[in-house]
Amino acid sequence: MAESGAMPTPEELAEQIRALRIDDILLTTVTTLGQLAYAKLEAEQLDQARLAIDGIAALLPVLEGSVRPEVLRDFNQLLAIAKLMIVYGGEDQIEFARSLWRQQITFYFAVFALRCRLALYPMITGTWDVGNLVVVLERMRDGLNELVPVEHAAL
Repeated sequence: MAESGAMPTPEELAEQIRALRIDDILLTTVTTLGQLAYAKLEAEQLDQARLAIDGIAALLPVLEGSVRPEVLRDFNQLLAIAKLMIVYGGEDQIEFARSLWRQQITFYFAVFALRCRLALYPMITGTWDVGNLVVVLERMRDGLNELVPVEHAAL
C-alpha cells in the first residue's frame, strides 16, 4: 500500500475499484438526483426537476433486492413527495415537503459518506469523526419536531 499522502499505485486503484459496490454507486446517484431535483424545484426549473425525479423513479426498481427494504421505502416516499411538490408547487404545504425532502437527502448523504469512509478504512490512517453524522441526525430530529408538533407525531 502507498505511504500516507502518496499517490496510490495503479494496482491499488484497481483494487479499490474492484471493492466498490454497484448498489452503493446507484444509491449515491439516487441521492444526487434527489439533491438536484430539490435545487431545481427551488429554482422553479420544473422541467429539470421532473427529469431528476424520473431518473430516481427509473433507478429505484433496479435497487430492489440489493439494498435494505426500508431504504427503498424511504426513497420511494421521497419520490412521492417530489412528485407532489411539482403538482402542488404553489400551495402552502410545499414548505413542509421541501423541509422533509432536504432533511432526508442530507441524512442519506451523511450515511453514504460514512459508508465510503468505512470501505476506505484500510487505506486511511488517523482518527474518525462521526460527529457530522450525529449533527445531521440531531438537526433532522429538531427540524421534524418543528414541522410536526409532538402531539401529531404519533399519527
